Amino acid sequence: GQAVSPRMRLAHELDILSLVENRTLRVHFSYNRLRYSQQDIEQLTECYRQSIGQLLDFCLARDGGELTPSDLTYQDLSIDELDLLFDE
Repeated sequence: GQAVSPRMRLAHELDILSLVENRTLRVHFSYNRLRYSQQDIEQLTECYRQSIGQLLDFCLARDGGELTPSDLTYQDLSIDELDLLFDE
């Protein structure tokens, strides 16, 4: 079934629900039809799909993993601060 009732009032003009199910990324766009046309959302969806594809290509081309601040105990580090620590 649907994750959200189509009759439910939207909290935002545009809502993007994403989840991974059976190793597949599923993305659902809910939007205010008075503000956005179907064509607007189709263009957004295509840009989103292309961006995810570029991100996947980038990640798959990398050798090994990369640490981000969220991987560490001290998560208040910025990416730049984390890079400085590993440069030293």
